Amino acid sequence: MEEMASISLRRCESQTELTDERAHGLFVVIGGMGDLTIRHEKIPVSMGRCYYAAPGAKATAFPHFNSLDLYHIRFDRWRKSENDRREPIRIADLSEWLPEGELNAGDEGRYLELANALHGIVERDELAVRRRRLLFQELLYECVRAAVGRTAEQKDSQGAVRRTIRYIQEHYREELHRDELAKRANLSPEYFSQQFRAVSGSSLTDYLAGVRIGHVKERLLFTDERLAEIAKSVGYRDEYYLSRKFKNVTGMSPSAYVKSDKKIVSLNPHLTRHLLALGIVPAATLTFPWGFGDYQKRMDEQGCVCRSWDKGFSDEELLRMEPELLLCIDNVSPERLSFYRVICPTLVIPWYLSDWRGHFREVARAVDRRTEAGSWLQAFAAKADATRNAIREAGGVERTVLIYNVRSDAAFVYRNRAMGSQVIYDELGMRMPASVQARSAQGNFIPVEPEEVLPAFSADCILLSVDRSPEARQRAECMLKSSEWAAYGSLPGKSVREVDMARWHGYDPLSILWQLEDASRLFALREYK
Repeated sequence: MEEMASISLRRCESQTELTDERAHGLFVVIGGMGDLTIRHEKIPVSMGRCYYAAPGAKATAFPHFNSLDLYHIRFDRWRKSENDRREPIRIADLSEWLPEGELNAGDEGRYLELANALHGIVERDELAVRRRRLLFQELLYECVRAAVGRTAEQKDSQGAVRRTIRYIQEHYREELHRDELAKRANLSPEYFSQQFRAVSGSSLTDYLAGVRIGHVKERLLFTDERLAEIAKSVGYRDEYYLSRKFKNVTGMSPSAYVKSDKKIVSLNPHLTRHLLALGIVPAATLTFPWGFGDYQKRMDEQGCVCRSWDKGFSDEELLRMEPELLLCIDNVSPERLSFYRVICPTLVIPWYLSDWRGHFREVARAVDRRTEAGSWLQAFAAKADATRNAIREAGGVERTVLIYNVRSDAAFVYRNRAMGSQVIYDELGMRMPASVQARSAQGNFIPVEPEEVLPAFSADCILLSVDRSPEARQRAECMLKSSEWAAYGSLPGKSVREVDMARWHGYDPLSILWQLEDASRLFALREYK
């Protein structure tokens, strides 16, 4: 039998020790990117993934460039003694059914869903205790199910050289020599060199230099580390040797590289809008159906390749583009991230670990536009202050505002991070309905069907956004024509204002600015006096 001892949320902003001498440990990543070392085996981690460490196994988290948030679930396993009247016997070895390391279930969202639910339970009564145990048992089931698949995969070896390449990618900071790597692959040094070139397309020396210089590029662009610190972190003896190696590989000095214009591919439309706010048009980007507003013409003129966000770019397309910088958020798997980082430096924005301003500053640092970002944020703050004062004079801040979005197959009430909620509630200080505040445990957005909105979520003003699909528009029209909505609209001081989803969907500088401008037109009016 198993018994969960505790679940805690850990924010790792630097190297963090997670070892537990007595309890088994499950680690479910909430956000951020980094590495988790279990018994000296380094494992790249990402959002939604789950990892297991046995009691006493040395476990350490290493965040990449920013913090790494995870749930640490501690538990014990017991079996009955031969004589049931004696104390149960504690089991420390679960290797037969739960091997240490990553537990890849295929649906990482399930791990996070169960861990979130466990963390949210308060054991006020017996029902809550039972609910907690059931959720924990379900989480363990998912872990064991994943472990079965992992064991089968390990038996199907990908080849000695490919395993060595993965080892190099994880241990590039260390001194690596051909003979030792050949011994690890169980091959003679000469045959190892031949096979390595056949598999990787380059010599061991060139491949290792490329891996190290790739990490140097990322640290130059994404951190404020000094060159001496970077040299040490990637396995070079000092900054002078690093500079020579860097120039040999790239043709320019580290400082010149930081300031150089780069061919950028954005794998997230929100991050593309960060670039546009900084005056940069990427070479290629994923896009939402409504595009990039007034910026679309400029992007088309500069030859930016736009691809629907739900289709994406194939591996072959990315390789042909030869990007010099990739942008994405932390919903990418470790496997995909490894592929991206082989191509070029890849900035991973931790979506839920900071707000849009934090995202903006991270992007600005990567493209050497921090001064421009500071000026943009300063101008936005002044505009937000002016809008807030105008709305206050019009009496708008005293009214409650509900933010509701209708799509073809779903509908949501928003609390934070999208559909203008950041602007309405945080930037402008307008009031959130009490019914929405009471649902804070449900996250940033709450699924609510159109027929369930009124009267449960009534407010002085309802901001309605509708997806551009015919199905979503039909759902919204049926909702607005219903008796409940007609009665609501006839009440004094009540109103429904429809806003453009193309402007209100995003969580990025341009979208936030558009939402602020629309809010000024909607609420800074005399009619609110």
